[in-house]
Amino acid sequence: MLIFSRLLRFALLGLVIGIGVLALILSAGAADPPRVGILRQTLEPVSAFSLPLKGEYLSDQGIFLPASAYTVEIGAVLSSETDPLVSWGLVFFDSDGRELWRLLITGDAYYRLPPFQPDSTSFFHLRPPGQENLIRLDFWPHGESVLRLDQEIAWKGTLPQATKAQIIVIAAPEGRSGGALQVKFAGVYHECPLPACLGSGR
Repeated sequence: MLIFSRLLRFALLGLVIGIGVLALILSAGAADPPRVGILRQTLEPVSAFSLPLKGEYLSDQGIFLPASAYTVEIGAVLSSETDPLVSWGLVFFDSDGRELWRLLITGDAYYRLPPFQPDSTSFFHLRPPGQENLIRLDFWPHGESVLRLDQEIAWKGTLPQATKAQIIVIAAPEGRSGGALQVKFAGVYHECPLPACLGSGR
């Protein structure tokens, strides 16, 4: 009985140590897949957008996307007083300025990817107003693209080639918006160093 008790203690100690080591590995970025290439462009200056009382607001600056694989990221915080039904995210355009798709999240933990996933889908990893959310899209022109929200996979599928993305904020229904969207980071990673690699939408 004494030997069994000791073995049990050793097993529990090993389990605790193993969990601790795993936590350290994950915190070091093991659960964060590598981005496509290196950081090529960020939006400057990154600042706060006053939320529209109705309709939608599109940022003046654009993130220019290569004619190849890329990772695009945006991290932002809705102010704590913001209506949770406000949507924000990115709109993607082709070289003729036509809208291809939107990537939107809300303050009440839903996301949409119209027209490919037009219905709002609950995703409990998303954080409420007052806390930062990170949108990340790994785009592969000849394969399956991956959408991550706060580092968790939310969607996989095939997407068309875009040449530019812009930040969008959409008011809550019935004019109940207000507050601000504080953009902490917005940029694109890819392996193409030359301007010639970028789409003609630049």
